[in-house]
Amino acid sequence: LFGLATVVLAFRRQLSALFFVWTLVVAVLMLYGYVFSGYYFEPGDLGLALFEIAASLLSIAGAWFQMRAAVQIQKRY
Repeated sequence: LFGLATVVLAFRRQLSALFFVWTLVVAVLMLYGYVFSGYYFEPGDLGLALFEIAASLLSIAGAWFQMRAAVQIQKRY
């Protein structure tokens, strides 16, 4: 529910920094869970896990640019 609330607030251009922090936390937890834990992959699951990690890292970039755009809009007015 917290993730959904941050998405709604970021969509409304309020607290976009919170959305960036949320995506960063999710990416770190996924990286820790898949790479640095004792998780073993079934055949064919490694590609899916790498795809999910790449998507979470891409979401960090998207949240960063969305946060920067919200700051620039607020400075104009």
